[in-house]
Amino acid sequence: MPGDSTQQTGLADKRYPWIDTLRGIAILMVIAVHASHGLKGSESLLKTIFGFGGYGVQLFFVASAMTLCMSLENNYGKPRWLMKYAIRRYFRIAPMYYVGIVLYFFWSFAKNQVQHGLIGPLPQYTVANVLANIFFIHGFFPAAYNDIVPGGWSIGTEMVFYVLFPLLFLLYRNLKRPLLLSGLLIAGCYLTVSLVQWQLGQSTANSDFLYFNIANQLQVFIIGMLGFYYLPVVSRLPPVVLCLLILLFGVLGYGVWAQPIHNARFLALAAYACAFVSLAALAAAMRFKGTWLGEIGRRSFSMYVMHFLFMNLIDYGFNQGSGLLTDFPNLKALVHLGVAVLATYWIAGFTKRLVEDPCIQFGARLMKLRSGAQ
Repeated sequence: MPGDSTQQTGLADKRYPWIDTLRGIAILMVIAVHASHGLKGSESLLKTIFGFGGYGVQLFFVASAMTLCMSLENNYGKPRWLMKYAIRRYFRIAPMYYVGIVLYFFWSFAKNQVQHGLIGPLPQYTVANVLANIFFIHGFFPAAYNDIVPGGWSIGTEMVFYVLFPLLFLLYRNLKRPLLLSGLLIAGCYLTVSLVQWQLGQSTANSDFLYFNIANQLQVFIIGMLGFYYLPVVSRLPPVVLCLLILLFGVLGYGVWAQPIHNARFLALAAYACAFVSLAALAAAMRFKGTWLGEIGRRSFSMYVMHFLFMNLIDYGFNQGSGLLTDFPNLKALVHLGVAVLATYWIAGFTKRLVEDPCIQFGARLMKLRSGAQ
């Protein structure tokens, strides 16, 4: 099986600095697209370029799938490996996300006052919606999937993948034909998305809820898993070939996105996921480590949760009245991005140190305690 060779290539080591580089690129893309939302009334060149940053979430998904495969290759078969996997994943994501729920709940008071002159949280903060986010099932509820924590749809989608991943990993490991299995799984995803759209009378082109749903996004994770198994092969391609593959798949995704064909966005996401696997192979081959992108990547989860707050503040400051830098939209886009990145990077240093790292360490101690009690 292609994945077996990872044991001889160093791709199954415990630390993967190039994965941090991918995460750094991903969070910069995400912040860029949200910075572009603040350029009201502008159709600048940089706004168009920043618009592609929306696929940074899919880059996160690809990196996540690869990382989980590498981690479980190291830990599968050890005592209580599944329990340890669940604890590790929960304490990696949940505590910081819960901080986000509390933060944006209170932030909604300020938004409600500014937007509607009312004192209290915004109407979407119902008990049911908040509980759906606490239990990470909000991706299945249109009223809750993205309005409690901005951008929270991706966390809900990722947590559902975490639940599915051990089964998928065992399928890949036992079947030992990753290309065939990936093709069958992606075909199953395509049929599922088609069925859901038919039942609801909507499509991923006109429903953000369906587009962001795990049924439409699971294929991205699957392509990431497939990329893990073929990474030792693909990463040996010359860098110029990998760059051409990134360009080819990127252009293909862009070209398919708006075509009047069934499930065009599903197909476009598949192309972008392939581009990101090629990018991962390039990063692995060049052995990126210790770069500034890597440091941003290590703070990327906190930055993801926190940056929407700064987006709101910057949008308000840039777009009131005539707006700041209105006559220079490209400069405005760069300033918007730069301020947001610097602010979120700075605050993420605190949240990572005060929330993420202690909770990850607590999860590690809990795993040792459970192992000792065996």
